[in-house]
Amino acid sequence: MRTRVISQEQHGPAQVTEIEEIIHAANSYPPHEKIYVAVGKDMSESVNALKWALLNLKNRRTAEVILLHIQPPLRYMPSPMGRIPKNKVSKDVLKQYEEDVEKELNNCMNKYLDICSRAKAKAEPLVVEKDDISKGIVEVISEQVAYQKSKSHTSPKPPEATTFKPDHLSRSVSSPPNIQRESGASIRSPSNFPVATECIPARAEEVNESAFEVSAAIHQISSQSEAGETPQIDLTPNNIEVTLQASQEASPDIETLKLQLSEALQVAENEIVRRKKAEADAMKAIHKVKDLEAVLKERDKEKEDATSQLKLTEQTCQEISRRRDEVEEELQEMEAKLTSLATNLNRVSCERHEAVHKLEQARQKLAAVEEQNYRVLQQRDAEIKELQEYLQAMPRVETSTSSSSSVNTLDCREYSLDDIKSATCNFSEHFKLGKGGYGIVYKGEIRRTTVAVKLLREDSVEGRQEFQREIDILRDIRHQHLVRVVGSCFERGCIVYEYMSNGCLADRLSCKNATPPLPWHARFRIAAEFGSALQYLHSFKPDPIVHHDVKPENILLDENYVSKISDFGLARLVRPDSCPESEPRGTFAYMDPEYLTSGEYTTKSDVYSLGIVILQLLTGKPALGLVKEVERALENAKLDQVLDPSAGEWPFMQATQLAYLALHCTEPVRNKRPDLQPTVMKLLDQLRNFAVSASNSSRPVKRGQKSVQAGEEIHVPSFFLCPISKEVMQDPYVAADGFTYEKEAIEGWLDYGRDTSPMTNKRVAHKNLVPNYSLKSAIRQWQERGDLL
Repeated sequence: MRTRVISQEQHGPAQVTEIEEIIHAANSYPPHEKIYVAVGKDMSESVNALKWALLNLKNRRTAEVILLHIQPPLRYMPSPMGRIPKNKVSKDVLKQYEEDVEKELNNCMNKYLDICSRAKAKAEPLVVEKDDISKGIVEVISEQVAYQKSKSHTSPKPPEATTFKPDHLSRSVSSPPNIQRESGASIRSPSNFPVATECIPARAEEVNESAFEVSAAIHQISSQSEAGETPQIDLTPNNIEVTLQASQEASPDIETLKLQLSEALQVAENEIVRRKKAEADAMKAIHKVKDLEAVLKERDKEKEDATSQLKLTEQTCQEISRRRDEVEEELQEMEAKLTSLATNLNRVSCERHEAVHKLEQARQKLAAVEEQNYRVLQQRDAEIKELQEYLQAMPRVETSTSSSSSVNTLDCREYSLDDIKSATCNFSEHFKLGKGGYGIVYKGEIRRTTVAVKLLREDSVEGRQEFQREIDILRDIRHQHLVRVVGSCFERGCIVYEYMSNGCLADRLSCKNATPPLPWHARFRIAAEFGSALQYLHSFKPDPIVHHDVKPENILLDENYVSKISDFGLARLVRPDSCPESEPRGTFAYMDPEYLTSGEYTTKSDVYSLGIVILQLLTGKPALGLVKEVERALENAKLDQVLDPSAGEWPFMQATQLAYLALHCTEPVRNKRPDLQPTVMKLLDQLRNFAVSASNSSRPVKRGQKSVQAGEEIHVPSFFLCPISKEVMQDPYVAADGFTYEKEAIEGWLDYGRDTSPMTNKRVAHKNLVPNYSLKSAIRQWQERGDLL
């Protein structure tokens, strides 16, 4: 309700009418006190305001407190993605949210009602839905005042005291931090914006009857003014007093009316002041609303910009989605191609695996053939030996030419001096191969066959004896690793041998004439070959034969580097009744130490020489002092530093085994040396088989368009290599020290009486070995992938 402010300068009937309205409005209020307190969900401020209002009530029993709460209508729902319009939310979710909000509001209002109940004051909640809290409070007060005014206009008599509650308002809550009261109560909005409420006169019940008398008097004055008796009335306090004084003569009760009217005017002036303040507060609220509307327009503009940006983003997302679909199609095509390539790879891998399997079978067959060939040779040697024993058992015809006839028995021809001269171009220097202690060796050709002719010195008596001894021995023996005698010439003292094109082992170890060095597998094979020849001589029946001068110079190599022992000039039969030699014969570095002191030469003396030659095969160094050097290397685990590097990458485990065998053969005490059969030859045969397999695997192998030669550097994972042999393990086993070794290597290490770890040099708890299947499988897969090739 809009209230006009009446000033002292305003006069006329309109003022009287408004005063009447104020009086009627004051009398129309209920006889009890009613105060509106705006409360909110923030109880820290609202509770203080409510307490102030309760403390300032005149009569708590008759007063009524209206808890007014202005609540914005529900249009949006909060979410992690921001606010969502409620029409975009499902009914169930919206209903649940509304119930949660209502429950929270009820809990808050119950706390306010509980405060009023403890203060013994009657309270009632009133909730109004408005967007603006200040406007909501003003509208509630204005509507109540308008309602009371309408009631005062329609009822000539003051209504009975009733509780006012507009029908369109519902339950309520929220609160200002401060509440002011004038003859009733005034409230502030939550934003501290002052809004005046409808006031209830504190003493309306005292002037109830006199107010109607004042009203009747005012009506009389108004009627007189309308009749022209008084055209204008000044209702200011001073003028009212003059009018009342003039009226004292006409009425005996004018003084009483004057007093009542003065009081009513005072109340009206107070109400006018209060309403002017309320109007000012309302104007401020209106300005604030306009400011908020401007902010809302700005927010709407920002919303439109955001909507435009959202559309652009959606278009970008659509473009990205289209590109993603294209990429997915390309990815599907690539996956199809990859599947095809994987299929082809599997097929090629299967074919390669099959080829590797066939290659392995071929290698096994080749090894079997070589083994069979070796057995055939051994069988042949055994048969020759049996034949020799049979011939020795037959009675011999004693003639002056018995030696010559015996040589002819085994295809040993007798040549004339002219034949020998023709074969050697009269012993030309160009045909000279070498020179020994008892003669010179020439290269010759007899009947289109290349031979070697050993010519004794004419003045050498010992040479003639050795010549006869060599003929006597060679006529009865035949072995694939002993140089074969083709013929002889007693007229000049010549022996004709088969020609060995690659010279002696000493020249090959020293790479004489820039010849290529012998690889390690060839050296293993040569050691086994001349060892088997010595074993054949030592097992000769009825008496063993000792060579007496085993050294690299007397080991010859043919065109295939097959070794054969030659120079049997010092060889002799070992009989029980043999007498010790008075003077040692042979080469000093290869002589048995006990032979030097006792003069007795036995089969163990050849074993000593064999050990020295094996050490030279391993190191490529001279014989003198070699035993001590290798012993120190093995004690310090530095054998690899004395091995001949020109032989290639030595298999460390096999080389170590051979070194220990050689040192065992070179024991100073004769009885501590091993026998050739079975101790020495067992290991030499194993090493020869290993060397043959390594030689076959070192041949060029084709892989695609690339040829990988033996010795070419290939990347091999370090954990695939045996710590002893330094080669890829084929049968890995775990020892007690926790390291994995090739089974054959670690067994060879432990078989020689060692009880220490090859890696840590500490004593092992036991000698049990456990197979490492996981590593074996990994090595096999690596080999099948072709990395080994």
